[in-house]
Amino acid sequence: MLPANATLATQACQLEDPIGYVFSVWSKMRIKLNEVRLVLDSDPRWPDYAIYESMDDPLDPSDENDYGPTMLICLYSGKTHELYPGEDWSDDHEIASAWMNWHQVSYLYGDLLERTRR
Repeated sequence: MLPANATLATQACQLEDPIGYVFSVWSKMRIKLNEVRLVLDSDPRWPDYAIYESMDDPLDPSDENDYGPTMLICLYSGKTHELYPGEDWSDDHEIASAWMNWHQVSYLYGDLLERTRR
């Protein structure tokens, strides 16, 4: 089981293919108002994840981390990156309290790529 505050950044070292996994998650985050949260009761090598969407624009346009309320829009398998079937995803899974937004996942992806070039 993942820690309650797990994020892609805190779990990156445990991922089986960090670059491929983070890229796949980032590609599912179709708009910049999306955020991702990990499913706690999933495999740390490829944790399942939930995509949330902000219900409105950032509260402070100069702060990329300052978003309003969010709504769960989909849950993905971390191993296949395919949608989970059904509509009551969060009722069946414990979701992390911490999250990363589109910008943070983008930066993490770039950081992982940079590490492989060193």
